[in-house]
Amino acid sequence: MIPKNFDLRHYDTGLSEEEKRRIRRRTAIVSLGNKWLLHKDNAPAKGVYDRNGRRVG
Repeated sequence: MIPKNFDLRHYDTGLSEEEKRRIRRRTAIVSLGNKWLLHKDNAPAKGVYDRNGRRVG
């Protein structure tokens, strides 16, 4: 049982630092949702573009 008012940052979960880092990254991405820069909703539309990046087709 975790004591009341215990700082959970110091709780030992038995996970390695790499596993903790991976969980924090995944949690951050999920919390951003489609505001995440690399989310598929933010991808450019498929088609043909001119040299200035404007869609022509």
